[in-house]
Amino acid sequence: MTVTVSKARSWNTSALDAQAALWAAASESVDDQRRALSNRVSESPDFWRGRGADAMRQSADELGIDTVVLVSSLADTSEAARLGSADIAAARGHVLGCVAAAESAGFVVADDGAVTVPPDLYVWIVTEAGPDGADAAKAELERLAREHEQTIREALNGLEEADRSAASAVNAAAGNLRENPISGSAGTVLSGAQGGEDGDLVSSGEASDADLARISDALVQAQLTPEQLDAIARGERVDDLPQSTFDYVRNFYNEAGKGGLLDLADKLREQENSGDPLAAGRLDALANGLLTLSDEKVGTGTETGGYGQVPSDVRELVYHGYEPDSNGDRNSRDWADLNRLGELIGEATPGNQPGSELGVEFDRVAAHIADMSNQSSGTIGLTMPYGMDVERTAEQFLDVGTRNHESSSHILTGLDSNGNPLDFHRDSVIIPLLTHEWSDDGASAGALVDWINADAVVHNPDDPADVASATRAGESAYGLAQVLSTTESGNGGNNFGSLIDIAEGADRPGNLSMGQVNPALTQQIAGALAPYTGDIVGLDEKYTDTRGFGHLGPVEATRVFTLVDGDPLAGGILNGAALAQAAQIDGAFAVSAVKGDTDLSLGVSSGNLRGLVEAGLGSEVTDRNLNGEDADAAMRQQRSTAYGVSQWLASGAVSFIPGGAVVNPLANSVALMLQDDYVNNPAQFVGDTSGFSGESLAESSAGASNNRMYSMLSALVADGHVDPNMLNEELTEDGRLKTFDGMTQDLSSLDLTKQLPDVLMGAGVSATSRLDYLRVATEAGVGLDGIIYPHHFDARDSFNLVLLNGRGSENVNRWPS
Repeated sequence: MTVTVSKARSWNTSALDAQAALWAAASESVDDQRRALSNRVSESPDFWRGRGADAMRQSADELGIDTVVLVSSLADTSEAARLGSADIAAARGHVLGCVAAAESAGFVVADDGAVTVPPDLYVWIVTEAGPDGADAAKAELERLAREHEQTIREALNGLEEADRSAASAVNAAAGNLRENPISGSAGTVLSGAQGGEDGDLVSSGEASDADLARISDALVQAQLTPEQLDAIARGERVDDLPQSTFDYVRNFYNEAGKGGLLDLADKLREQENSGDPLAAGRLDALANGLLTLSDEKVGTGTETGGYGQVPSDVRELVYHGYEPDSNGDRNSRDWADLNRLGELIGEATPGNQPGSELGVEFDRVAAHIADMSNQSSGTIGLTMPYGMDVERTAEQFLDVGTRNHESSSHILTGLDSNGNPLDFHRDSVIIPLLTHEWSDDGASAGALVDWINADAVVHNPDDPADVASATRAGESAYGLAQVLSTTESGNGGNNFGSLIDIAEGADRPGNLSMGQVNPALTQQIAGALAPYTGDIVGLDEKYTDTRGFGHLGPVEATRVFTLVDGDPLAGGILNGAALAQAAQIDGAFAVSAVKGDTDLSLGVSSGNLRGLVEAGLGSEVTDRNLNGEDADAAMRQQRSTAYGVSQWLASGAVSFIPGGAVVNPLANSVALMLQDDYVNNPAQFVGDTSGFSGESLAESSAGASNNRMYSMLSALVADGHVDPNMLNEELTEDGRLKTFDGMTQDLSSLDLTKQLPDVLMGAGVSATSRLDYLRVATEAGVGLDGIIYPHHFDARDSFNLVLLNGRGSENVNRWPS
């Protein structure tokens, strides 16, 4: 087996530690029984004499010899596993440390350990070194990359050797077990018949502690391997389960049923709380097996898991989690059992996920609990079975349900795996999850969408799996935007109205927006939508590298941005991405114009993006009913944050390819912002904004035009069309192009308006092309403002009429073009 970086990351030696503990416990147990037998045999002459007794004692002596060997072999095998686990863990830590060192230095590490220099690092180091030192700087980068690569590959080889040595040591020690006449005759092969018998035994309640230990250990043995879990994480099928293992798991769970499984879980938890070192791993295996059985992508090659494989009474219980039984007593029992089921599935270890259909069902249970809590203003716990933590139960079902991204996609799009409408409306699940006041600010609920960002961009157009993954992400993001923005839900409600004005809760007032009630969830929504800002305004997919995002009108798009702006950090993410995308487009136009292609439609998209940011910020401020002075201050602050984030994104995310097409790496950069660092210290992700006045991002002004022309110049420098050393010193610093804020601090707006056009013209962007582009970009931004805020209405009336009630916009709800 070749060890790769992804395998090193996924390996977990806890299973080997657990097996070592099992062998050690078995050694002690067998030795205790040997001593007890020896004592009884020693006492036997007092009550049993004769040839039969003598034969028994001779056989017992022979058995005792073999048992001593067995005890020693079990102890040796346990020690080999324990030491091997420690060696593998140390080698794995060394690999991850070497990889982290390379990545922190800015390099890209491939799965096989190869280290490469990313294009943006080349651009940065060349800019830093200047023309005279560029070649030497590149050579040094490549030398460092080779050095990191050698270190990583040596570490991978060391991990492979540690794994091989551990396996060899365990196999050598276990060989004595296999050769022992006692253990060699026992066998540990799983079978469907044994699974059925074990399930019946658990269901009957008559299983002894020894029976439960044996059965639980069989479930530990039946778990998916790390390699199989890796395949599932990559969206691949797992078709190599042994048929006997699959049969055992299926028959055990179905014969044990709901009652047997929940009782076994309670027993194992009891043992864990009592200090049993093996109970936690056994409880994890019980939860993992249920999820494996439900997964349509896991099987033997001839048979797969799926929702239909899950015990019928478990499926019925889950169904009653969102469609309560009319019988009050039955309903109370169901809630108690749902609480126990939530506790069980919450034990499933990371990487284990339900099948897509069971994942949807789990999410529906979580949404129903959230909906009941919303309707009771948070007092639902008073009507639940004693001791039931409804918030925890909802989070457990949601955590496990959202592990399957196909399940989340089905809910977000409202379509099943065959492209048919679901038998329930998606809004009945999504809206309660978004409007419930989660104790963690919606961080857990954010798992419904937090995967979209990573899958948004197509990295290899020739890879069908890559394209399919990006398409699923785009369709899901589009579904999310539809849900957020509609005022006429097929479920009978005004979604935007519900999210912009959430009803009061147990300990908070009403009239708060989604961003104010669940800021962590809103930040994940912003991250999910950030790669699609270009798609939202209708930019062609060839400029975004995304797939699957459908048409969204300007009114609907403004509603989405308004909701996200309810949390300043979330607004910073989405608005910053939109402005960075606009800057990309401006730069792409310049690179294309130099080569003779002046696509003015890019200017329309750039203007629409800036206008959309402005409309969303204005609507959010309007919703808060601020007075004129406070509203202006809030707008300037939020514009500044958005502008600052866009500068940070642009510094590391914006790149161009020959021909002027835009590459969309915003998803990768935004992913960094979604980490705790951004939440705890957003300033580090906000570029210098001292030169930004907070003026409108869409209207015509010297500042807005200069910013667009700066993006053009920056792209031409990055693409090699302009040498910074040939520019006026007011525009450069240490052989590099200054930041836009650096320029505005040193030059007046009028000076920039004079210098930038001259530089662009000298590079090959004609005055006509530049002026036409700036004109259409400005017209688009101003035109969008007229759609959202008709000139015969004030801001509050426009908000109520156009955004909140969806009237007056049918004939004009089209992007300026």
